[in-house]
Parts: sequence; structure tokens; C-alpha cells
Amino acid sequence: MSLVQSKAGLQMVETIIKYLPRIVVCLEELAKYTAINIKYNDDIIHIAEDMDIRKQENINLSHRVKELETMLKGYQPRYE
Repeated sequence: MSLVQSKAGLQMVETIIKYLPRIVVCLEELAKYTAINIKYNDDIIHIAEDMDIRKQENINLSHRVKELETMLKGYQPRYE
């Protein structure tokens, strides 16, 4: 049994054949774009993780500075 059983079916197959090379090129471009985005997504995730680490370090440092300020309140050094 043939898939092309009518004039409309034949026209559909001709259209597919006509546009298939363009479709393949578009799919290749999408694949390249997706591969590039995946590479950059890994970089973005790494940068975001680094930013989270730096943010936590900054919070810890700020907390430590506040502790030191509290410890030093009222402290009067002796000058001889």
C-alpha cells in the first residue's frame, strides 16, 4: 500500500522534500545553539556558586567584625 494515494498526498511529499534541506540546516543550528548554551550554562552555574561562596564569606566576615566591635567596646588601651 502506497503512502501517496492522492494528489494532495503527492503535493505534501513534494513540499516535505523541497523544505527538508532547510529543516535539516535549522535543526543543525538549533543543536549548535543548544550546545553553546549548555556550555555557558555550566559557566553561569559555576559563577553563581562562586558568588554564593563569596556572599557567605562576606556575611561571616561582617559577623566577625561585629563580634570584635562588641568585644572592644569600653576597652581603653593603656598608654605609658
